[in-house]
Amino acid sequence: MKIGFDITTLSMPKTGIGQYQYNLLEALFEIDKKNSYNLYAFNLRDNQKYNQLNFAKKYENVQMNAYKIPQRLITAWWMMFRWPLLENITDKCDVYQVSEICQQPTKSKTTAFIHDLTTVLYPEYHLKKNKILFDFRAKGIKKYADAVLTNSEYTKSDIIKHLGIEKERIFVTPFAAHKRFHKINDNEKTNEILKKHAISKPYICYLGTIEPRKNLANLFEAFNALKKQEKIPHKLVLIGKNGWFFEEIYKKAKELGIENEIINTGNTLFPFLFGFLTND
Repeated sequence: MKIGFDITTLSMPKTGIGQYQYNLLEALFEIDKKNSYNLYAFNLRDNQKYNQLNFAKKYENVQMNAYKIPQRLITAWWMMFRWPLLENITDKCDVYQVSEICQQPTKSKTTAFIHDLTTVLYPEYHLKKNKILFDFRAKGIKKYADAVLTNSEYTKSDIIKHLGIEKERIFVTPFAAHKRFHKINDNEKTNEILKKHAISKPYICYLGTIEPRKNLANLFEAFNALKKQEKIPHKLVLIGKNGWFFEEIYKKAKELGIENEIINTGNTLFPFLFGFLTND
């Protein structure tokens, strides 16, 4: 069987969706030597980054197809017109996994992953263009997708309720932990990283993009209450890049007077995340 994947997003910094897709593909390629995989990407500016994935070099049943097409242009075009048909590019895929590119193939079986419906439920926390893109993508998924994958029963119920997709087409596929998440005993390395960012134990760790949709305002409220009521000595460590409306997050911290109790490391601690999650 020939399986196609849209991997356009893998040229961008890997946040949650990128991590999911990369790890899914890596796991599939390790266990499945029978089927063939064709990876499709549509990006001009960062096209060379697809070569760094090394999937096609590492696995004999994987082929890379990276098209030098402006991503925003082709996405906008496909939002307005179903031409050129995606199957003209994906050839004869038996199954195609749709990612961020909106157009759905009509000849092959199609799957799509919906991580959440925050653009529908909490539009005030999203950029307008993101909501327009998701609304269009959701319509395409509802019309063409043979199977819709999601990571929780709760999101499945949201998809049924708000998108009107039949429950028989929705499959819950929970995430698994990557093999790198394990307890380490290299305290010297861990302490070196903590020292670099002026972090001392104990601390509370948040991992994720700095955006209002992550409910950081409530996290700050809870942290502030613990500091005042329970007199906890902890600092709050934020690991993640700034997203949209991130200024509002830091403004909230300043209003609560806890800005000096927060340490923002950006993305720099991702390679050492397993140490943060497994040490007291």
